[in-house]
Amino acid sequence: MAEVKELISNGRFLITKSALDSARKDFGWGVDDIIEALMRLDLKHFHKRDVSQHNRWMTLDFYKAKNLKGEKVYTHFYIDDADNRLIVNSFKRI
Repeated sequence: MAEVKELISNGRFLITKSALDSARKDFGWGVDDIIEALMRLDLKHFHKRDVSQHNRWMTLDFYKAKNLKGEKVYTHFYIDDADNRLIVNSFKRI
């Protein structure tokens, strides 16, 4: 999580349109809310690491948090090594 939080702090992240749309729909959250929630994640929220269904070369980290800013959140993301940035693929209600 330290690397994830460092990338966020340095502005090295991208929240996909799909992740932003579902966060808006499920929680009424925008980019700043998602970033604040991601910064509150820690290892106890880690669910699993798995290969992406869309790209077998991409490994995603999945997190579930039952009380993140008062919400039950499910998210997954990866670090794009080529661009050295965090890519948030999904952010929605559990």
